[in-house]
Amino acid sequence: MKNNFISQLLEIARQSRLYSKVSKGELSVMKRSKRLYFSRTELLEYLKEGGKKKSNAEIKAEAEAYLLNNKKG
Repeated sequence: MKNNFISQLLEIARQSRLYSKVSKGELSVMKRSKRLYFSRTELLEYLKEGGKKKSNAEIKAEAEAYLLNNKKG
């Protein structure tokens, strides 16, 4: 996808903010040579989550809660 389209989709005025989100790990990206490629499905998922990507600690806490609630035996 084109960076301009992504900036519009995420309502980001400047592309520098887009690159800052990538460098902070907020947006998933695939880099080939000097170009950045974004997955449409991952961008839409990012928007559905309110523009926040879950941290490893949040994912771990959810997994532990799931395992505690779904114990067999």
